[in-house]
Amino acid sequence: MKKVVILGGGFAGITVGLTLSKNLNKHEADITLIDENTYHTFTPSLYEVATSEESKKNISIPFQSIFSNKINLIQAKITKIDVKIQKVILAENQTVSWDYLIICLGSEINYFSIPGLKEHSFPLNTLEDAVKIKIALNKIIPKKKQDAQLVKIIIGGGGFSGSELAAEIANFRSNITTKDQQVSKLITVTILEANSRLLSGLDPKISDLAQKRLKSFNVNIFTDCFIKEVKSDQLETADGQTHHFDIFIWTGGIKGNNVIEKSNLSTEKSARIPINSFLQMQGFNQIYAAGDCTLFIDPTTQKPIPQTGQIAKDQGKIVAKNIAADILGDKPVEFKMKNYSYIIPLKGRYVIADLHFFKLTGFLGWVLQQLVFLRYLLMILPLSKALKKWNKFEQELNQE
Repeated sequence: MKKVVILGGGFAGITVGLTLSKNLNKHEADITLIDENTYHTFTPSLYEVATSEESKKNISIPFQSIFSNKINLIQAKITKIDVKIQKVILAENQTVSWDYLIICLGSEINYFSIPGLKEHSFPLNTLEDAVKIKIALNKIIPKKKQDAQLVKIIIGGGGFSGSELAAEIANFRSNITTKDQQVSKLITVTILEANSRLLSGLDPKISDLAQKRLKSFNVNIFTDCFIKEVKSDQLETADGQTHHFDIFIWTGGIKGNNVIEKSNLSTEKSARIPINSFLQMQGFNQIYAAGDCTLFIDPTTQKPIPQTGQIAKDQGKIVAKNIAADILGDKPVEFKMKNYSYIIPLKGRYVIADLHFFKLTGFLGWVLQQLVFLRYLLMILPLSKALKKWNKFEQELNQE
């Protein structure tokens, strides 16, 4: 029986565990997933938690609910991976050995060595990050209201996370209008984006649509804006402009998990693991990697592929199939890029869905988003639990 160890319970890790448990029985593989949390986080909804529109409980799914007793679960902080002795080092010097290792450790915030950025900004990468932003908003708004001062919120980065967060803060501002008109007028939202347009990796038409949508809700947008230095209440850009803020949220970049750096698994500047077409770490046939912590070069474009949840899930399936194939004596399969769809929620029930062959915007896009969410829940949970988790969607529809 082979020991298979999965590091990380994000989209990739969850998919690897579920797929392996379907393709191998307990006599063929002993599967273990290690994560410092006891739950899987549905990260696309982090921005909703940050603005109080979503409960923490709604986007955190216990691993036990997902896997039942299909695989072993270890809650522990991973400190290092020792490839020479094939062991994972955990906190308090505990170790776990493997025959096959799958690294799905996800990403961490990349501050690009910008002075003061880490010290004076809020990241948005984990559930804890989202809660901290929520606490900061709830603290600063009443304080500023007393003196009728503006609450200046700046978001650094106009990619998916930054654009969605700006829209959600605008939605949060709209929702409190009926309760407190004064507070609503005091909140300003600004995006600073280094590229020439928002969502620079997507079709320019999508970028333009998103930018117009955000501007219609009085979100200030500055493009070609490189942040040079950040202080406690202001930042300076490369062109000499100064922007003052009360809350600064950084969504401008990610890199591989620091465990990868500590374990000397990558020489790539963003601390990601270079992998081959079978998603194996270079030079190690029994070590695989998937998701945001990896560097995979698309053979067609010769560029690194994006770091998205859908790609992480697809890579997770390929990793699981290849490990099962190796154990059972079958042929491995290669990971190949395809035309992925993108869903961008931009305030309330307005969503831009780019499906390549056609596009949906507005309420229909929002319905599609909810169906995609349901499909994912059905993939990782039993039917009754998935529908219960998704029930919030039906309640919202009934309120229309």
